[in-house]
Amino acid sequence: MNSLKNTGAAFLLLFAITSCIPHEAPDPDMTPGNLISINGSMQEPGTRTTLSEGIHTHWVAGDYIGLFSDEVNSGYNNSPYTAQNSASTSEFTGEMEWGAASTSHTFYAYYPYDGDSSTATAVPFYLSSVQFQSGANSTSHITGGVDFLIAEPVTVLSPPEAGAISPAVGLTFHHLFSLIEIQVIGNGSLSRVELLGTAPLTCGSGTVDITQDLGDGNYSVNIPDGHGNAYAAVQLLSSVSLSSEDPVSIYMMVLPGTHETTTIRCKISDSEYILNKTPPTGGFIRGKKYVVTADMAVNLTFNGTWHE
Repeated sequence: MNSLKNTGAAFLLLFAITSCIPHEAPDPDMTPGNLISINGSMQEPGTRTTLSEGIHTHWVAGDYIGLFSDEVNSGYNNSPYTAQNSASTSEFTGEMEWGAASTSHTFYAYYPYDGDSSTATAVPFYLSSVQFQSGANSTSHITGGVDFLIAEPVTVLSPPEAGAISPAVGLTFHHLFSLIEIQVIGNGSLSRVELLGTAPLTCGSGTVDITQDLGDGNYSVNIPDGHGNAYAAVQLLSSVSLSSEDPVSIYMMVLPGTHETTTIRCKISDSEYILNKTPPTGGFIRGKKYVVTADMAVNLTFNGTWHE
């Protein structure tokens, strides 16, 4: 499979006024609260979801995103919004209400929802050092709790009065992590693939400021001392037979970053095979998919390279 440079591509969330029913009595200087509904649609492949064909994806009914805004009616920071359909476009429902009329409202959002998140400047996340793949070439494990998406902050004007229709607001989401596909060739029964680097590849806990201006770089994250791991592994739930001709694809999510060296380690039958690889120039970039071949039958000491 060729690399998908748009693996970190985004989807669009559209806000529209749907009701005049306030969740609670509004402040005296606010117009009656209008519930904000969301319509989320995919702009490009590679975002959150069930991967139905390759890396083409769609929302799953029941997916939760977390929504922040300091200007909405009080009590709704980190408000959960729920996908109503399993499709590339889905309605999302929640209880966030517009605040004062004709004022700027800035929205921040992320996926998946975490009820313990209390501020947009420190949303918790983690990336497990051991990820579980169901079988050869399966991608289902990289969705859901493994993936993490952050929306570009967007500022819009609230409706001029209760019941007024506001323009749709688009939120573009980006991946926090990088995706790696390791194509393993060899002989025997493959049960586990590990990637070792010189900087954190996974973390037990961390936080990310989702209000930051992303630009073209990686998100700046805070990983406490002792919580970062220069190691990532994929454990196959069922061992798969390797071939010298047809590679078996193993998928793992990793933290973006630069590494001096990278090493792939495979458990095949009762043996361990190690292969050194030159890291990609510029390091792993958020939202990009990297493909590397691991020929465990021949090139056990070959210093091969990564490609996007």
